[in-house]
Amino acid sequence: MSDSKPIYWFTGNFTDVRFAISKVLEKYSKAAVRVCECEAVPKSDQGTVGHSAADVIRALKGRDIQKKSKVVRVRGLPEDYKIIEPYLNLVNESNVLLIDGPVGYYTAGKSRRLITAKNSKFFKTIKKEGVFRDYGDEANSESEAAKWIAKVAKRLNSSIERQAASRLTELRGLSYDLLYSELLRLVDYADGTIKLEDVEACVLPSFREEVWTLIDHLDKQDYYSSVEHLRHLFATLEAGVASGFYGGVLSLLGALQYHYGLLVAIKDVSNRADITDLAKEVSQSVFKKTTSDGEAKWDKQAFDERAVKFALRKPSTKKAAAWSKGKLYGIMEELDYCRFACRYNSSQPVAIQIALDNLVGLICGKMASKQAVELRPHFGSKWLGRPQEWRG
Repeated sequence: MSDSKPIYWFTGNFTDVRFAISKVLEKYSKAAVRVCECEAVPKSDQGTVGHSAADVIRALKGRDIQKKSKVVRVRGLPEDYKIIEPYLNLVNESNVLLIDGPVGYYTAGKSRRLITAKNSKFFKTIKKEGVFRDYGDEANSESEAAKWIAKVAKRLNSSIERQAASRLTELRGLSYDLLYSELLRLVDYADGTIKLEDVEACVLPSFREEVWTLIDHLDKQDYYSSVEHLRHLFATLEAGVASGFYGGVLSLLGALQYHYGLLVAIKDVSNRADITDLAKEVSQSVFKKTTSDGEAKWDKQAFDERAVKFALRKPSTKKAAAWSKGKLYGIMEELDYCRFACRYNSSQPVAIQIALDNLVGLICGKMASKQAVELRPHFGSKWLGRPQEWRG
């Protein structure tokens, strides 16, 4: 590393990238800093604005009148970045290049796509001769995320208990940027070291955890808790933008379809009350298919053995797996209807909520499938009734 050229390229999450940049700027604190904003920014109908590769080259070649050394800081990568590569030989301890952004550039327009630069000579030269660090956007596991939280808390002149860090990852997931934003609030909230009770008081459960809590209530057929929890989920989704509401409902329905699809798979394998040892059997039997030559092969598994074992650890899931096939198939039919209704008119949240209320009533045993069909909401002048009427 000591033989590396002072060419730095940092990418990944906001926190680690900003920390790495601060260390470089601290090292060259006496140098002038020239910033090139190279990520394309939309400018009405006239294309985009932003510094080009030529601007970066001019910055590398130019001299600062007042200071002997300079740092050329490049934010994002210009589309014509490849022409910079021959000028990397200008970089030295008095002429530092610092790149902050993804390995590639984004196309202009509404459908922005990242065009990778990993195969370019420009990137390969920097990686070989300079310092390249990809800090990632997400941790690979909760334990890795918890260690990262502890490290960042220390940077913020604070500390966090191990249990508190683990709980924070449970509530907020593995995204470094999301964890950092929550950590900032906790540092302000806590009196000294961040404790488990601080996390419980300050951090609201993530949407994912809320969904799995709802599923637990449904499996227990706890109707009132399920309805209350569903109301809370709707209030959370309605607080955001319309597209977020629609996407959130589809995510909820996707989780429910996966869960009750798993129960149907278990039921198809066995009607036994004791289903503890069915994990391997379930993970294989549902996806066995016959090829054109008559040979049986395993298809890609949606329910792997580990997922089945994890699901069956919960007493509530075991209880739900003992429901009749008719009830489970009725739930899957109603879920299909809810997804169709959601796609049919996403601008009617009240009608979608009624459809989900009916689903909760059906799962919790408050109504039969026939009643759920009769109570399906109208969408405009059209009534969506039995499956043959709305499946296309």
